[in-house]
Amino acid sequence: MYDKYKHLKSEAELSRGGDYEIFSRTVQEADPLGFDGYIEDLVVYNDIRDVQAIEEMLYTATAKASELLSEAKPVDALACLRDLDFLISSLVAHGVNPFESNRGVEAVLLELGEIAHTVPRGTSFTYASGNPSGRRRRTFTGDAQEDIFINAIGNSGAAISRSLEVSSHQEILTDMAPLIESIEAVTSAMISVKRSVTPEFFTGRLRSYLELYSVGGEDYLGPGGIQTLLPVDLIVWGVDSTDEEWLKFVEVNYPYLDAIQKKHLNLILEKNHGESLYTRALASPDAELQKGVYRCLRALKKFRYPHRKLVEDNVKIADDNSYDDSIVGVILRKTDTLLRDLEDTGNII
Repeated sequence: MYDKYKHLKSEAELSRGGDYEIFSRTVQEADPLGFDGYIEDLVVYNDIRDVQAIEEMLYTATAKASELLSEAKPVDALACLRDLDFLISSLVAHGVNPFESNRGVEAVLLELGEIAHTVPRGTSFTYASGNPSGRRRRTFTGDAQEDIFINAIGNSGAAISRSLEVSSHQEILTDMAPLIESIEAVTSAMISVKRSVTPEFFTGRLRSYLELYSVGGEDYLGPGGIQTLLPVDLIVWGVDSTDEEWLKFVEVNYPYLDAIQKKHLNLILEKNHGESLYTRALASPDAELQKGVYRCLRALKKFRYPHRKLVEDNVKIADDNSYDDSIVGVILRKTDTLLRDLEDTGNII
């Protein structure tokens, strides 16, 4: 399974020479489409469902992006994808196909994705970590709850990326403290969302702006937290897992990881010879290694139980069957099995 990811290291070339904070701040500062002046307008147009005004904004932004393509650098492309996605996703939320009225935008998205080495739409990175704060913050609703949600995704992404960077400096990964700390940070961020963002707001108002849409005949997921822990899962247990549902989840979601994460994740997997920490721990007599992996899995489990409750709370008020939370249960059951396997070694106290 590891070989499947090995060739993807080149996708992270744009991140070399800078850490996650520099990378995300550079994207935040970029405004190649001049979108700063229209942030509040979009919130108003979404509130009153002024589709025509949003379509006009998208037409102008598409023309500007098209002019920049020949000289655009990856950071510019990411900022363009961020702001185009806010407009496209707004139209999708209002039941409009943005590609019917704007024939040129699809080709622009595809080329921007190539330049940025990412999927041809906005992602969790552009929505959160690459999204400016304060008066330049891009939102769909202008609501404080959306701001909390954006900050939670951004803080989680930063925590994961920092832990990957630190862990990638180990010749063979043995110190799991950075990974555990990042899982705990993601758990705290998720709990802040659970406490401060109501299901009525998220499912009833915000979620329609975060739906998938198709570019170039392929469906692409909207921003969200589903990919946040994927790098840690791969390192701890998932890179050599053969579970079919898990493999499908990885195949779909791996492309949405940001460049910094891909770079350090693949370095760690290469140093560990494509073997998960769990597999190495089971084959090793090293009790400390087994205990470290066990603590990682416990931290992941501690995140997933309240996360599953958060998903269930939103499913209850959804007026359709569009929520698919099956992977949450799959990963939880897998985690319980792995924990029992380690307990059976007799080294876990």
